[in-house]
Amino acid sequence: MSCLQCQNITSGKVSYRLVKSLKDEPPKLPELPFIKRKQYEDESEYRMIYEDRNKENFTKSFKIDLNCIERITLSPWLPKALSKTVKNLIRQIPGCSDIEIIRTGVIDNIQWKRYADKCL
Repeated sequence: MSCLQCQNITSGKVSYRLVKSLKDEPPKLPELPFIKRKQYEDESEYRMIYEDRNKENFTKSFKIDLNCIERITLSPWLPKALSKTVKNLIRQIPGCSDIEIIRTGVIDNIQWKRYADKCL
């Protein structure tokens, strides 16, 4: 069974690194969406990112089999106050009531921000 069929998707397993390792081995820009701090290693995350260089999309719809979703992680840029509402809305979608939903706080780490800024 294929979980997702869509063009312009970049995907890969997330690499979990110690912040101090970034000094000796700084990530390249294309790697950045696929790197997280070592403390999140137990998540064994796999990410899919949609890009279209010819179109500016604010949203992109595509079908994905709900059986392929173990957990939903909300963007750290989503305001904390809004994340509760988003979680409730997702849980109202048929078949989504039991999916774990979290909001990541990765951008709250000052050291992590400094190394990510160096990639730009």
